Amino acid sequence: MSMELVKKLREETGAGILACQKALKETNDNYDEAVDLLRKQGIAKASSKADRVASEGLCCVLSNEKGIAIVKLNCETDFVAKNEKFQQLIEKITSVALENGTKNIDELQEQSIDGKNFDDVIKENIATIGENIVLGDVKFHSLNDGKEANYYVHNQVEGKGNIGRIVSAIISKGCNNDDAKLLLKQINMHITAMFPIALTEEKIDSEILAREKAIYEEQVAQLNKPAEIASKMVEGKIRKFYEEKVLLKQMFVMDNKKSVANVIADFNKQNNSNLELLDFERIAI
Repeated sequence: MSMELVKKLREETGAGILACQKALKETNDNYDEAVDLLRKQGIAKASSKADRVASEGLCCVLSNEKGIAIVKLNCETDFVAKNEKFQQLIEKITSVALENGTKNIDELQEQSIDGKNFDDVIKENIATIGENIVLGDVKFHSLNDGKEANYYVHNQVEGKGNIGRIVSAIISKGCNNDDAKLLLKQINMHITAMFPIALTEEKIDSEILAREKAIYEEQVAQLNKPAEIASKMVEGKIRKFYEEKVLLKQMFVMDNKKSVANVIADFNKQNNSNLELLDFERIAI
């Protein structure tokens, strides 16, 4: 059993060393299964793969009237992330993604950059910069049928407002005046801080929801409650999960008495508008 794996599990879950060792032993060193096991036992805090940061790098966002593209490019150290060549590379890659409407990593790796094969460009930059460089994520949204894109970049690179450590972006329609843009910027800042995983309950990945439900059922089963009460307890935990992870149900960070949905509804009422959020992205190092 790797002590590094035990250390990582302990740091992520907050469980003790012995509990982590036992969980890894029972799951044959399967890390994700060990996390789930500790959560079922009630001795681990909730977490997700998306919350775990494993490397350095930058995120870049570019948009035009046709769409918005976001790219995450990973490197080994913060020193390289501050390198001008690395910053030029991620901006060039993002430009290609925007131009071609590239929606995922596989598609982008098939593109060419300045007439060169994508992999060759990456290899050249690895040789020049001296660190491994990996394409971490790619997102693209087309802006047809009246859709608008607004984004926020957290921990910006100095002098480059479209490059930083976190990019959040909202796709919306119905209203895009200055007041709406200010509200959307605030919601983007909320997204940066609060880690929502879906816009609505219906858009949560079914595997994520099934995993959470299984954990809650196991937690409640250990309490030996009657079936009807146990069922209601599980339902309560799922509602809490929605409130914590669904953007429109989260309490707005700038007014914790209202949900994001309520903030938008109030804005529309006060401005006689029909602003509607259609989707969002949160890409982070």
